[in-house]
Amino acid sequence: MRNSAVPLIRGIGPVLSLSKGGCLTKTGKEKELHERFRTMKQIVLLGSTGSIGDSTLDIVAKFPDQFSILGLAARHSDEKLEEQIRSFRPKFVALADAAAAQRLRSRVNDPALHVLDGPDGVTEVA
Repeated sequence: MRNSAVPLIRGIGPVLSLSKGGCLTKTGKEKELHERFRTMKQIVLLGSTGSIGDSTLDIVAKFPDQFSILGLAARHSDEKLEEQIRSFRPKFVALADAAAAQRLRSRVNDPALHVLDGPDGVTEVA
């Protein structure tokens, strides 16, 4: 018979159990579930300099333990993309406008950052 004070998650079983001292402890399944949800999600954001991109980055900034930015792409806003690079440290960025990408490369001197350009560069980041 199940103790009704112990919460269940369908398909997983008890989440917490009482130890001998009466304290709640994590069960093995709950620890596994916690680790799975604790894993950081890596995001590639296309259109990062637009309004939806800004909103998405605001959420990422609020939950740095859950999300990281792997790549960013934009059409031609190299200055705004540079700000985002400094804030989020992606490994890959792309600008559809090759001239804007060249301006960005001249200002950002980070050997770990791959700056791609043109439609093919945006596709590669995606």
